[in-house]
Amino acid sequence: MNCIVTLLILSLVFIASPLVYYVGKFLKNYFFTPDVNSKSGVSKMLPISLSLICSIWCLRYAVGYYDIITATEGTYTLNRFEEIFNSIAHALQTFSMDEDYTGYILSGKAMLRDLFGVDTKWQTVYGVYASLLNFFAPIVGGAIIFEILASIFPKLKLRSSYVAYWKEKYFFSELNDESLALAKSISLAKYPIFRKPVIIFTDTYTDDENEKSSELLLEAKKLGAICIPDDLANIVKNKRGERRFFLIDREEIGNLQLLAKLSDKQNCRYLKGSEVYMFTDSDAYHQVEKQFFDKLKNVHGFSEDELPIFIPVNSYKNLITNLLSDLPLYEPIVKKERSKENPADLTVTILGTGSIGREMFLSAYWYGQMLDTRLHINVVSQESEKVFRSRIDYANPEILRTADKDDEILKVNSRGDMADPYCTVRYYQCDVKSSDFISLIKNADGTLADSDYFLVALGSDEDNIAVADTVRRYVGERNISTHNAKRTVVAYVVYDSELARTLNGTKRYSFVSEACDVYTCAIGSLDEVYSINNVFMQASVSLSQKAEEFYQSIQNKEKRASWHKGRSRDDYKYWANLARGKHLKYKIFSLGVYTDSIFELDGDEYRRSRDEAFEKYKNIVLGNCEFPDEKAVKAHITLLHRMAWLEHRRWNAFTRVYGFRHSSDYDTYAKQSGSYKQMDIKLHPCLVECDQLGIRGAIDEHCAIDEETLFKADESELDLLDELSYDLKKRGLNGYDFKLYDYPNGDC
Repeated sequence: MNCIVTLLILSLVFIASPLVYYVGKFLKNYFFTPDVNSKSGVSKMLPISLSLICSIWCLRYAVGYYDIITATEGTYTLNRFEEIFNSIAHALQTFSMDEDYTGYILSGKAMLRDLFGVDTKWQTVYGVYASLLNFFAPIVGGAIIFEILASIFPKLKLRSSYVAYWKEKYFFSELNDESLALAKSISLAKYPIFRKPVIIFTDTYTDDENEKSSELLLEAKKLGAICIPDDLANIVKNKRGERRFFLIDREEIGNLQLLAKLSDKQNCRYLKGSEVYMFTDSDAYHQVEKQFFDKLKNVHGFSEDELPIFIPVNSYKNLITNLLSDLPLYEPIVKKERSKENPADLTVTILGTGSIGREMFLSAYWYGQMLDTRLHINVVSQESEKVFRSRIDYANPEILRTADKDDEILKVNSRGDMADPYCTVRYYQCDVKSSDFISLIKNADGTLADSDYFLVALGSDEDNIAVADTVRRYVGERNISTHNAKRTVVAYVVYDSELARTLNGTKRYSFVSEACDVYTCAIGSLDEVYSINNVFMQASVSLSQKAEEFYQSIQNKEKRASWHKGRSRDDYKYWANLARGKHLKYKIFSLGVYTDSIFELDGDEYRRSRDEAFEKYKNIVLGNCEFPDEKAVKAHITLLHRMAWLEHRRWNAFTRVYGFRHSSDYDTYAKQSGSYKQMDIKLHPCLVECDQLGIRGAIDEHCAIDEETLFKADESELDLLDELSYDLKKRGLNGYDFKLYDYPNGDC
């Protein structure tokens, strides 16, 4: 009888084991970072079916074993060995519904009555338990058959996934390294157990001569993704539920062509209320996007609420934006003495002028606008200086003009006073993997070796790693020879994610003392560039906010739609607000409240230090501090004026990077557009300099501005921004001083 009890217990153990396994796995993935690479290609139904077979066999064999030991003399019965295989056969027949279920349930209840000597509730429990096993066995068997068919015919699996309309569907236009990395990042996000998104790769194929395509397909299937060989425009998509389409072909023209296809009569019906992400490194999408929406509205009759949300994703721009936010330019000079009379020098050196190098130049140009700091940008590349400058001029010819101290673009007022250049630019045409570069970095004047911040972006992981190590070694040699622990950041691009994680195992190097003087960081890996943080770029950033927390906060469909539509309808406003928030750390640095840097602190200590500095910043700009006398109040107001000047200067730099140019002809185009700024062709009259004297109106220590006192100053005292405000006020195009928007506040 002990054997029978053991078999009944084993039946429960077998049926509970997959449940325990999957619950444990869910809890592990929920509370810890899951490893998507650890998933295997084995069907989830296989362990469940094996546990069901074993559980049913235990019940069958218990009943058969009971019949053997209670058989009367002269009765023909199976021996124990025969009963083992007989029970296995009956268990398998249970899955095909080719079995008598009632007989062994009744025999089992009779067995329990003999075991306990009387009828008990355990007989009912046994009957219900055995009936449930019999019920679920054919369902699991059918699910296994369906999975086999779905693996052969993936469209069957695709159509069946639409039944779960409550799950988000992520459609990728191509299976490649980039789309797979993003899909993995999405799968790592924390979703409710019944809301895990469905990931669909289209345009998947295997090339017998290309092993890479087979590896990608295998990785995608391990991820649980549905892989369809057809093009995204040629498959049936779900109309119900949330849909996100990622146009992520490696050839950007393919993304533009696909966007056009999605607007045809066959595909547009699937776009209502969806989100379309287009990956691009150029502005070519602007015209296609405009025609895309016009066609949906005017040809297909989409209402405003039905229009899809269109989001361009410039991966390199997002990458550099995140880099200069997470590892700011000022980190090496936090400890430097700075003042208005004696500003500190901040030198940024960019090795390589490809897409990432160019983006770094443009971003460093506007990020690097800080009080009491002179920005210098060195560029080293094999291409000629003329070619480099022409590509910057293509983005905006006014950018490099602001680096020329004699250019009229820096004029502050009608008297001819000039502002300091936004930066200085030095260009070196040189092969960085040559002795010429070694000579440059070892030059006695320290032109390159004295740089505070390096970015190495040469096009290949091997070159970037080798050159970054060369820079680190020669900077370390310089520090040792000069007995100066000068702090230097060396950031370098490493495309391979696993390699980047390995290299980032050691970031701090000490050459002169125990303190770190060289900080290295591998950036730009697939996992980083194509991650939720980088693709789903947040609209506003606080010092303590994490990308994942933001992503979770916009999971609500209505909030997310409102956020994205606001972005898609006014792309300039979105990026302008983002830049204002991203530059906040640089304003805090400008006030001198940072006392520690990433060279000294890391992790939670570093974040806590930044949070404390942010609180100090809020108290300063809001005037929530004690002022011992009137002189201190005046000094504080002077600081607010300087902060307002800094914000306008930063805004000028960023707006120029975004392609806007100055125009004094606002009276002409205002008659047509009704606005002093011309957004379609990117003309903005506010791209002029102003002085650090601040607003021409009364302001108190709490940054409160008395608007009635505006424009009361002598016109000869006005700077160009004041004159513009005065003129626009007279013309009725604007009723207030533009500097009102430049004054700091505690929650920007």
